[in-house]
Amino acid sequence: MKKTLLVFFIVILATFSLSLFAQNNCLDFDGNNDYVNCGSGASLNITDNTMSIEAWLYPTNFKDAFWRNTIASNDFWENTNTEGYVFRYGGAGGDLNFTFSYAGGQNWASVTAYNALTLNAWQHVAVVYNGSTAKLYVNSEEKASSNFNYNIYSSTQPVNIGRSTGDPTGRMLVGKLDELRIWGDARTQSEISDNMDHELPGSEQGLVAYYKFNETSGQVAYDTTGNNDAILGTNSGSDTADPTWILSDSPLPIILSSFTATYIQDSEMVSIAWMTQSEINNIGWNIYRSSGDEELLQLNGEIIIGAGTSSEPTEYSYIDSWELTDDITYEYWLEHIDISNATVMYGPIYVKVQANEDGEDDTPEITNSFGLYQNYPNPFNPSTTISFSMPEDCTVELVIFDVKGEKVRTLLSNRSISKDQVNTYTWNGCNDNGETVGTGLYFYKLKSENYESTKKMLLLK
Repeated sequence: MKKTLLVFFIVILATFSLSLFAQNNCLDFDGNNDYVNCGSGASLNITDNTMSIEAWLYPTNFKDAFWRNTIASNDFWENTNTEGYVFRYGGAGGDLNFTFSYAGGQNWASVTAYNALTLNAWQHVAVVYNGSTAKLYVNSEEKASSNFNYNIYSSTQPVNIGRSTGDPTGRMLVGKLDELRIWGDARTQSEISDNMDHELPGSEQGLVAYYKFNETSGQVAYDTTGNNDAILGTNSGSDTADPTWILSDSPLPIILSSFTATYIQDSEMVSIAWMTQSEINNIGWNIYRSSGDEELLQLNGEIIIGAGTSSEPTEYSYIDSWELTDDITYEYWLEHIDISNATVMYGPIYVKVQANEDGEDDTPEITNSFGLYQNYPNPFNPSTTISFSMPEDCTVELVIFDVKGEKVRTLLSNRSISKDQVNTYTWNGCNDNGETVGTGLYFYKLKSENYESTKKMLLLK
């Protein structure tokens, strides 16, 4: 019985791919005249004392001073007036700098991290100003800080990516940019670290502009927040000032859309499943488990092979067949390894192992995970439970299809869901007309504005 169930779960959680997301790209700037015009939206003209900017940066020439390469700016200066802010880098050692105007006149506040960057390599850069301190980070590590107590002075200039608006014929970025985010609030170091390695939905509080640069062509860099779509170059037509769309090799290795663990009572094992929407240079995965104060135990003997570089969703699964103890809560961690042997850890998620006593509900306890879970039981007759949890407040639909792709049953339509809440629904094996459907393989799909996942289930009679 255990062997049969194990094989079934491996099959049922096999890869099921859908083309949901655009290929991961970035912008390449030539350092001469390339730039992106984000416009003059009110949300970009930050005039209080909190803001953050972050991006993945691949510099190919530092030039001769820290102010020579502009990441993002709406700065302006003349003899009697200064405006706005600028995030930039350069100089022989790769200095990173953030400067902003305050109180008009010739008043600039500035913080510089000297020798902070590496030439010809991807690195995550960020600046955070919280009203009392401006801090610079590289790969989420603090590199410099300066104390201020000023409001950022309003700018009459649009925000530009790749050039200084105060010097529109110079100070041009030479290198590649990806995942540029502008925030109207001060990010914490942990928020930077936790979110720099994956894409965000774009609905986060305080996020005023977010350019994923996933477009493959055209003149528009879309703002994921929907507020500040940007134009490449000098106008809406192609020109020499356009940076180039290229395939990104930045270390955004994984867009992880779900990571779940479910205790299978009958087999006394835990089924672990995860899904990526895209991968870059992914060698593979390791699974770790711990309980209480125990050290992490690696469960897999050999690495679980990844999809390499793929823009298609990929589903993975692993069965934890190691000995488990009743009434213990186990935590599971997922480790990703890229082609350079760099690693990223995801988790933990938790599963409580419960003894199956006669008369008790043997539905597994699901805690602290997000995404669409595998239905339970599976196979089933006559009914099964479908559960999911979302990382944000959203509106969802949950629909069941047959193997021909025809809709069988709509369980949820335009339903508002609260974040971090486990939602559970039962399908009784009937279609929308109340008619019992036959034995076979069925698919259930959960969809929201920023998420889509499909899983398989088997009805046996």
